Order: sequence, then C-alpha cells, then structure tokens
Amino acid sequence: MSPPPVPAVHVVVPCALRAAAADAGRRNLRFPGLESLLLHAELEASDDSLEQATARMIGVAGRTVPIGALRRGGVDPVGARDGFWICADPVATHLAVDNMLLAPAGAIEPAEAAAIIAMLNDEFGRDGLLFVADDARHWHVRCDVDQAVATTPLWRAIGTPVRGLMPAGDVGRTWTRRLNEVQMMLHEHPVNAARAAASRAPINSLWWWGEGRWPTFESAQIDGVVGGPSWLAAACLANDVAHAPANPGLALEHARSGRSVAWIVEDDWEVSAATPAEERLADWDASVFAPLSAALAARHVAAATVLFDDAGTVLRVHCRSAPRTVATTLRRWIGHAEPAPPSLADSLSRLGP
Repeated sequence: MSPPPVPAVHVVVPCALRAAAADAGRRNLRFPGLESLLLHAELEASDDSLEQATARMIGVAGRTVPIGALRRGGVDPVGARDGFWICADPVATHLAVDNMLLAPAGAIEPAEAAAIIAMLNDEFGRDGLLFVADDARHWHVRCDVDQAVATTPLWRAIGTPVRGLMPAGDVGRTWTRRLNEVQMMLHEHPVNAARAAASRAPINSLWWWGEGRWPTFESAQIDGVVGGPSWLAAACLANDVAHAPANPGLALEHARSGRSVAWIVEDDWEVSAATPAEERLADWDASVFAPLSAALAARHVAAATVLFDDAGTVLRVHCRSAPRTVATTLRRWIGHAEPAPPSLADSLSRLGP
C-alpha cells in the first residue's frame, strides 16, 4: 500500500484502543464508523504519549509537556511563567483488592477548596511550595525550584490500580511521602467531617501530575485546534494557533477547506476516563468516526490520522478514502450496500501487532 496523503485532520482520542477493542470483542459490540475507518487504514506505533504528540502539533518544544504550567496559564498567564508547576488535583480513592483506585472528585464547594488549600500551604509552605486552585477541581502547586519527578497523567490513572503509578525520578519518593501526608491530613480535616455528616463523599487525596516549567515554542505543524482541555487552549493562545470550542462540523469544514486541524474529541479527559471505554467509543462512533468516515468516502477529506492512547504511548491510525474499483462502482450503481467491515478486534489484528 502506498503512503497515504498528508492528513488534513488529526483526531485525538483519549482512549486506549487496543484494550477497548478487546473488551468490545468479549461483549460482541460493534462500532460501524470506526470499523469503516480501519478498513482502509495503516497503524503506526509511537513512543510519544498522547499529550506529547498533541502538544508537538501546536509547537510545544521538548519532550516534557508541562500541563500544570499551561493549565495555570489559562487563569494567570503571567504567574504561570514563573516557577515549576505540578497539577495537584483532588480525587476520590477507593480500596480494591490489595490496591487503590482513583476517580475524579465529586462536587467541591469553593469554600471547601479554599479551606483545604489553606491547610496545604500552612503545612508545605516551608518546603517552598504554594498551592492554588483555579476552580473546585483543578488545583496546582508551584515549586520554587525544579523537581526531578516523573508522574502519570490523571486521566490515565483513573480506574487503574495506582501502586505502580506513584511519582518516580530523583525526588519521586519525596512526592509519594507528601501524598501520604496529604491523605492523612484530609482524613482529619473539618471539611471532610462536614461532608460525611451530610452524606457526601470525602475529598481524600490529591494526584500529582503534569510537572514542568512554562515551555518554549516552535512553529506549529497545524493551522488550528478544535476542542480539547484548557491546557491545550492556553498553549494555542501562547503560540498564536487558532483555537475553537468543540464542534465536529467545524473540524471537518476546516479540513475540507485545506486547513490542517487537530480535532480533540473530549474537553475533559479526566471526567471522560471515568466512563467505560466501550461507552465512550459508542458515543464517538456516532459523533466522530462516522462523520469522518463519510467525509473520507465522499472524498471531502483526502486523508486523516486518528491518535489513540496505547498504554502510555500513541497508536496512530492513518486513514484514507476507499479505492474506487469496478466492484464498488457496480454496487453503488445497482444500489447494493457495501459489505460490513470486520469487527474492531479483527481489524486491529489484521492491521498489525
């Protein structure tokens, strides 16, 4: 198969496709839009994370994607450029067999967030740390000095046993110890006592992730971005890349007009990750994959690349229009439907390891 044309649209999907395909196969679930895309596609594995691949398209230089600094930049563009930032998002923890699972925190009132942030600053201010809350769910910690720590993005940790996901690097143990201290402090905090009295779930942990200083930028590889988390919007603004709210029609319109666009299918990756993958795929099949497949079939879009998570790396699906053959022309002429494509699991098995 010859190399596909340069894609006009890059679709970023925060979901582990291979794992989802295996689950869907066991339940005999079908995704016609995605299966049609895979029918004339090639797979490419990459060592990048989904965040790295996406950030590179909009010109973020280097291997590290400082999501904490970028996300903070959406609220405080000047302050975000000063210091080393780490996301410190509140989460709910649940005991599993010999391990612990994470879920996004439930609703948090502004007064509750303010009280916990004050406690954290009283305790850790002596370590050169400053905690701030952009809103009830998105918290950050600013460090006076750079931290040699490597973390796991929250959206990838949700629903996964976290024992092997603790902070790594030269000061990884320090941040793990701080996490344990925070959990003990939250257990005793009046906010959680009041939440328990009101039969509300406790705020029982934080999750460190997205570490780094404000990045440098290079020329963007695309003309614009449609949708995506707030850190992507902040990066687009900083590098003069057009950004628009989520709108599938707009993404395909840009692609048809010859503009190269990144279409980010979810704005809140953490909340999305709490929904089973097969349910998310079913939603995206109708809103993303089927319209993209139709645009390729009609040759409104010459080629597209869909980027999926692949256990912390990226699986790129290079899609193209179906070749026009005598058989397909005759089927259309006499009104016969195209044969059903293989299932998701069979397609992935056919396309590569």
